Amino acid sequence: MEGYPRALNTKEDYENVRAMFSPDLWKTDWQTLIAPENLYAWFPVWELVDNDPGVTDDTHRVVDHGMPGEPGPRWQEELRENPEARIFQLGFSAAEVEAALAE
Repeated sequence: MEGYPRALNTKEDYENVRAMFSPDLWKTDWQTLIAPENLYAWFPVWELVDNDPGVTDDTHRVVDHGMPGEPGPRWQEELRENPEARIFQLGFSAAEVEAALAE
């Protein structure tokens, strides 16, 4: 391998760059795997009835699915770990990535 690869496509790619390059190079790619915007996603939990304000905090939000000027269904959504996140597609766990970054 000549130079740091442009793309890391497999768990083996991530492990190889970790073994072959300095942490200054590979840690950014590993950190991206556990970045909140890549690890978590909003999931609908239930449709809200008209008078239910729902919950709004760091892990909950209310989303109106209507068109502008037309009321539509309102949904309570929850921020959860996304089982389809790239980290899991590669075969890593968040604990594995965090342990590598802690070295």
